[in-house]
Amino acid sequence: MKAAKREPLYIKAKREIQRAITNGDIVTDGKLPPESELAEMLSVSRATVRSALQLLEADGVISTRHGMGSYVNYAAAAGMRMRIDIAKGFFHLIMESGYSPSIAEQSCVISPLSDEAARSLLLPTSEEAYIIKRLFLGDGIPAFLVMECIPLRFLSDPLEADNLPESVFQIAADHCRERIEYSNMTIGTVKDIDDIGRAMRLPEAKTLLRLKETHYTKANKPLIFSDIYVNDDIIHFQVRRKIG
Repeated sequence: MKAAKREPLYIKAKREIQRAITNGDIVTDGKLPPESELAEMLSVSRATVRSALQLLEADGVISTRHGMGSYVNYAAAAGMRMRIDIAKGFFHLIMESGYSPSIAEQSCVISPLSDEAARSLLLPTSEEAYIIKRLFLGDGIPAFLVMECIPLRFLSDPLEADNLPESVFQIAADHCRERIEYSNMTIGTVKDIDDIGRAMRLPEAKTLLRLKETHYTKANKPLIFSDIYVNDDIIHFQVRRKIG
């Protein structure tokens, strides 16, 4: 059993800025204050504010114009809560659904790849990998059960369950020889989930979303495979689609 991990400061700053935008507290003629003023207002560094603004821009809530500052996209700020087309950690996804995130259980063991992971990573099933299994909660309710497979050959140093970042993207940045450049995901549902349902403390009749995600390097090489089960009572995804 693992204690809740502390919320990253830049995510807290992002949420505070978005709340201030919604309340109309900090915007003048559609424009946010400079980074230095936001940093002073939130009692954080400019680097933390910059990271928070980058997340807001990725969400489509603001647009940053070089030399001019950051402007609010009001339609996006009001209507888009959580986008599945932008890579984010699970804490971030849970918070964007309106819940406080934590990790209830976490393990990290070395094991041969499953058939599915081996196919996704283009490796034999005899390949040894770290299998990271974690249960993410939103306000104490199971939100994600995540199993991530990282082949030993791709690591620059060993993994320890007690010292893992919550985001697979940060795990790759900290521990793999290469970073994640992009991810491909398939989405389905599962109902025959005896073991998974018990792990997530859910009723037998509950249907879960299942996300199978392969993360790739800049050279288009498969790096990590994630098998993710989602409690859609907690998590609600949205996708922004454009014409043309």
